[in-house]
Amino acid sequence: MPRDAPGNLQEAGMRKYVRRKEAAAYLGIAEQTLSRWAVVGFGPSMHKMGRAVSYSIEELDRFAEARRVRSTSEHPRNGEGDAPKT
Repeated sequence: MPRDAPGNLQEAGMRKYVRRKEAAAYLGIAEQTLSRWAVVGFGPSMHKMGRAVSYSIEELDRFAEARRVRSTSEHPRNGEGDAPKT
């Protein structure tokens, strides 16, 4: 179904996957940060279809939830450690 077709999943608010730019905005980070994380194997898992990369909303929520902390001195409990420094 074309993206702009009436009644599609996007219009219904039921999009399952978003592109990197939208995923970065959803997480509140720069698109370049998400790209860099993908190269080094950090961040939310993604789907690659040809050259197109997309992220499931469910995975973005899971990644964000795993990084929840109560203070700035706390480290995320997800076992991934801190984001890579570049």
